Amino acid sequence: MLKDTASLRVFLPLAYVVGALILVDQGLSIFVLLGPPDLSVPAWRFQAATLLAGRVAPFLLADAAILVSAFGLGHQSFARLWGGLHLLLALGLLGSIVLVLRDGAAIAFQVPGERTHAFLALRLRSIGEALVAIPLLAFLAGRAVRTAEGKTDRLTKGQADGRAGGNSRVGLTPTQPPASLYGFRGMGALATLR
Repeated sequence: MLKDTASLRVFLPLAYVVGALILVDQGLSIFVLLGPPDLSVPAWRFQAATLLAGRVAPFLLADAAILVSAFGLGHQSFARLWGGLHLLLALGLLGSIVLVLRDGAAIAFQVPGERTHAFLALRLRSIGEALVAIPLLAFLAGRAVRTAEGKTDRLTKGQADGRAGGNSRVGLTPTQPPASLYGFRGMGALATLR
């Protein structure tokens, strides 16, 4: 077990970059596979929904890297924004379930007989992955927002944040120096001045 986690802080910016690279890679792969968007065609919408649902695992891996980096580096406002984005993603996945059900039924008659089982498996897998990811995204959104707000509250109330270089004296703002700098040693020193 690591005794000093400060040495791991060096790798947190790298985790940001890795998470961003995974997101860009997966996004570009979906863009290339889908081709030009044509929302009027049920087959295109179905393919888009199944591709998005099929990429849930790499997206969640990238998401974990980005969230760990945001909290580790103290980027609370970004973590709050990222948490809000999770709610939008959960709603998007809910919409993808509707598209898979509706458009899948609309194009099922075009699937050749020997491929019917594979088509059904694709539909079920897409729905299953979305159903697993939606509660996870909602949970991560709640945790990210609550943790970011709690961290911000602790810092604004002057409590110790536990990081090296942080405000380790409870009740002091970053611009307020401790009384010991002015020669006061507590209430006893004030009482002797009277």
